[in-house]
Amino acid sequence: MNIFRLIIFALPLIIVLNNAPKAFSETSIYKSWDAIHDKLSKSIDLIREKGDVPDSTWVPWQSDKKSIDKEITEMVDEALVLLGKTEFSEIKNRINYLERNIAEFYKKIATLKTKLLGAPKDVAAWKVWKKDAEDYEKAIIDYKSKIERNKKEIDRLKSQLVKEFKKIGVNVNREQVDTLVSSITSDDDIQLISVFNNIKILTVKLKDLTVESSENPENAKRYYGMHTILLRILLRLHERYVLRIKDEYLPKLDEIISKNIELGKKTKSLMDQASEKHKPVYRANFKAQKVTHKTALLYEEYLNENRERIMEAHAKLVPEYEAALNTYNTVTTAHDLIALMKTANNMFDNLSELQTPKLLVFENKEMKKEFNKITLKMKQ
Repeated sequence: MNIFRLIIFALPLIIVLNNAPKAFSETSIYKSWDAIHDKLSKSIDLIREKGDVPDSTWVPWQSDKKSIDKEITEMVDEALVLLGKTEFSEIKNRINYLERNIAEFYKKIATLKTKLLGAPKDVAAWKVWKKDAEDYEKAIIDYKSKIERNKKEIDRLKSQLVKEFKKIGVNVNREQVDTLVSSITSDDDIQLISVFNNIKILTVKLKDLTVESSENPENAKRYYGMHTILLRILLRLHERYVLRIKDEYLPKLDEIISKNIELGKKTKSLMDQASEKHKPVYRANFKAQKVTHKTALLYEEYLNENRERIMEAHAKLVPEYEAALNTYNTVTTAHDLIALMKTANNMFDNLSELQTPKLLVFENKEMKKEFNKITLKMKQ
């Protein structure tokens, strides 16, 4: 496709996106549309090329179906990143940044407190390179103040997330958002929600353009091809989500659970042998370890439920994608494509519930705090 035809093809969708709801147009898809369009167009060209190459070849410079499919996957991965840019992701990235700052400030406070232990009360004015106890105390106060400011900003951003969820028709309370943000899958969940909703919006626009292109079968087919690639992007995201839980998060959690069980056994043994003076210490430790165990098992259930949720969504989407791809490679009339595009909205509505994570509400603050601790351990 030459550059002039590409511009002619892209302009209608750019115009439609320009009139799209403000909730997404000025903050996410609109800004990235040129790059997204480029990835989708290249993917469609590769799908066409795939039909003309052999299944395999021994010639290094010649393409085959496997090499073409690899190129499509690369395009899909790049488009996936672009589609994940939303208000949700911007807020979450900001929260991540502030949380990293807080962790760094706590480390600096710990270092300063250590130095404070051996710091002189007074230092001669001319020894500008040396710090006294007051200097360290002021620095500690300053870092504590920064931590409080960052915590307040995180609090505000979490409230903003609640509002963003409402914009897409999902009612969550602040406590559920706390769980989402503190979960090991938080970035994955935000990406999934962002990509799904951007794809849903684009699909509606592509459907409208397919209808408008009824007199131009080539353009109608290309718009439908974009819809097909968007489905593949969502499938790819599902696969990555499920694999990360299975191969990364659950093994780390299992290790934490195993270590805690062993620690609990050791604590129980020491408690049984301890003097009356030390029994309360072991008893308190054992109680804390039981809370960790209970929370970790709840965490495991949470991860498994969300993995199964996405596996269910994936299973429902696979036949839709296969049918769309087969249709793209077969149908030549715009009328047939329009009829199929009109059913896409219902499909996304059926999948909507499965894209939002099941969020926990804890029995008490102790378990909520422990949940956060376990997340930090898994991130190490």
